[in-house]
Amino acid sequence: MNSIARLDVGPVGFEKTHFDAAESAVRDHGLWDSCHGAVMAGSLSVGLGTSTSDVDVYVFVDEVSKGRSHPVRDGIRVDVEQIAIGEIRELSENFRAFTSIGEERSQTHMDESALKLAVRTHLGAVLKPDAFVQEVRKNLDPGVLRQVLMARSMALLGAYVEDVLGAIEVRDLPTAVCASGIALDMAADALLAACGDVYVSDKLRLRKLVREPRLREFTRTYWDLQYNGLPPDMDPDRIVRTVHSRLWLINAIGCACFLEFWEREPTEKVTLSGIEGNGPVRSPFHVPVRYADGCGLTIQNSAFDVSEDALRLWFLLDGRSPEAVVNAFARAVGAPVDEETSQQILDAIEQFDGQGLIHH
Repeated sequence: MNSIARLDVGPVGFEKTHFDAAESAVRDHGLWDSCHGAVMAGSLSVGLGTSTSDVDVYVFVDEVSKGRSHPVRDGIRVDVEQIAIGEIRELSENFRAFTSIGEERSQTHMDESALKLAVRTHLGAVLKPDAFVQEVRKNLDPGVLRQVLMARSMALLGAYVEDVLGAIEVRDLPTAVCASGIALDMAADALLAACGDVYVSDKLRLRKLVREPRLREFTRTYWDLQYNGLPPDMDPDRIVRTVHSRLWLINAIGCACFLEFWEREPTEKVTLSGIEGNGPVRSPFHVPVRYADGCGLTIQNSAFDVSEDALRLWFLLDGRSPEAVVNAFARAVGAPVDEETSQQILDAIEQFDGQGLIHH
């Protein structure tokens, strides 16, 4: 783990020169006096910048008069983008509460550019204060943002998991490897969101993982499965096992996000058990999803509702013995481990098997 931890670098954020360059660019555009506030966003706003990072500036205006421009001030590139106040106000109001349900999922399936605008407006540094900026940022509830990002990542990656299933059935292992890798990246984004890191960026994903102390153990597992596990001469059966391991980690992440971390961030390091033992094992090809009114599991082209208790029980199917599953589930829900409870849990596992939720 130390080798991965050493990849971390200190935060690289805004300095006075960035603020000066941004203000100069906005003034030169003739927007400073007429705008309803401005926010500096981008990787520098969350300490993830580099020596070549530019500054993204959102300038809130009554009407957009021109597209994005990219002036350079004192060697710093400033990307100035005008945002209509009606657009950002409507967008921000979507993040007052988590409202996504099975029949109406626009909140978790919104365009990525709109999602990035919301997140970066929330995280950015205020360049020009204004009551409108305060209003918009107040609407962007950080708890709702993390829930939207958790739910969004898990919902969207389900399509890739379905692709993996189809690819394995026809022994298209290159596609299975690629699709499972994309899905694992998206699941890592969900786990980062669970820890309160809602900055959206593919290229910075690994740096974000490395700098989060609660995810140090997970990051080692992620690194192994994503970067170390597939040499070019690997036996095809081992490739399939590695792909399965990626998918089992993915559905473990979904269960943890929706059962343990939905209402609050983890308070200590996140530990996700692997698949080991001869007991029942949950299917790798089902993905947990979350709605405002409950949980679900994906099936081909759709999903079906499950209770939180059912999802928790399914989560525990990691190869441990049925007796160990009974004891762990009873502890989790505060139920007595008596004969009746034990039989109910064992019956539920049999029902899972009949529904195709158990791996064979």
